[in-house]
Amino acid sequence: MAHKHAHLMMQYAHDAAEHDTPWGKWQFSTNNGETWEDCAGTPAWDINSEYRHKPKKTVFERLVVPTTDADEIELHQDYYVLSNNPYEIWSCCNHNPAMLRTHIQKYHVYTDMTDAENALAFLKHFIKK
Repeated sequence: MAHKHAHLMMQYAHDAAEHDTPWGKWQFSTNNGETWEDCAGTPAWDINSEYRHKPKKTVFERLVVPTTDADEIELHQDYYVLSNNPYEIWSCCNHNPAMLRTHIQKYHVYTDMTDAENALAFLKHFIKK
C-alpha cells in the first residue's frame, strides 16, 4: 500500500527539480484543512496532516480570490465552477478528470464555495457598472 501522501510527494519532487525552495509553494494543515500554514521547510509528510500547493489567486480589481489548478483537486473531491454565461456557480465533483481539465481551461474553478460566491458577487456588481 502506498503512502497516504505519495501523489503529493511526487508533485513536491517535481517542484524541487525546478526550484531551490520548493516548500515555498506548499502548505500544511493539522486540523483536516480548516486552517492552512505555509511550510517553512521540506514537508514532514505526516499521515495525520494534510498538504497542498499554495492556492493561486485571481485579482478582480481589489478583490483577491484563490483559484485552483486541476492537480490540486483530488478524485471525487467537490469543486465549484464560476460560469460566465449566465453568471452562476455550478457545484461539481471530480469523477471525470477530463471534465475537470475542461472546466479549468474555460472557467474559474474553486475548492471553497465562499471563494466562488465572493467572485460571483463581485462580477455581478462589476457587470452592473
